[in-house]
Amino acid sequence: MASVHFAAHALVDRSALGADFVVCSPYKLLGPHCAVLGAEPALLETIRPDKLEPSTNKVPERFEFGTLPYELMAGVTAAVEVLAGLAPGSASTRREALAASFAELHAHEAELLARLERGLAEFGDRVTVWSRAERRTPTLLMTFAGRAAGEESAFLAERGVHAPASNFYGLEASRALGLGDEGGLRAGIAPYTTAAEVDRLLEGLRTLPRGCPPRPTHGSGPARPTPSPHDPQGRGTTERASQSTRLNRVSWVTCEGLSSSTVRTCSSCMVRRTWSARISMVRSTPARPPAIRP
Repeated sequence: MASVHFAAHALVDRSALGADFVVCSPYKLLGPHCAVLGAEPALLETIRPDKLEPSTNKVPERFEFGTLPYELMAGVTAAVEVLAGLAPGSASTRREALAASFAELHAHEAELLARLERGLAEFGDRVTVWSRAERRTPTLLMTFAGRAAGEESAFLAERGVHAPASNFYGLEASRALGLGDEGGLRAGIAPYTTAAEVDRLLEGLRTLPRGCPPRPTHGSGPARPTPSPHDPQGRGTTERASQSTRLNRVSWVTCEGLSSSTVRTCSSCMVRRTWSARISMVRSTPARPPAIRP
């Protein structure tokens, strides 16, 4: 069982789940980047990986070649201790402390998720929330009518909200849902998330500009150019802006020729594009436009 996302929000009980193996990535639960696999030692004894003859056959060392990443292991231990110390109550063991803390964590995240969903419900048909399972982690995938997910992510980043946009390795599911390769906008609740941060996300979404060209729908093929008021023939190529990119609205960019390549933002629809264009001024003055820096 892969619990990469689940383990960050719930206490995993492998035996109760009936799983032979459970794997996760501790970076999801406040730890460093590494991998963890849990299983019964007796089951691990039956698995013999390819290895060098001098390497030990002990479990679990037979699966861990070379010098262990002790600094990462120390980080994982520290992360578990932090989670166990969130709300341990009267627990006498670390497992009991984790159970008590995750119960409080679940209540905290459930309250914030409900707050976020209530706010999104006010958007009506403007937003589609694709995460509607009855039991799920506090993470939402959403799309907005007439908006590309990359545009939304970059717009929110400028307002202090980190909400990445992608298919998040669910490429086949994204295509099946009609979201193409681009996917949607993801917003998640973490142990340290506050109600004020949820409200900031909602406020950022409320201020998303309207009136943009429709988002192209494509399946397994490459992304198509999105027409814009400055590029009616669709010669500009849509580029997903990273959340760390600061968008510059340049009202005098037009796409008329093929003499240079410049990255700028359409002043009408805020779509970040790579323009292969000759730059000119909408205003009648001056004859020579100012230089454009990439």
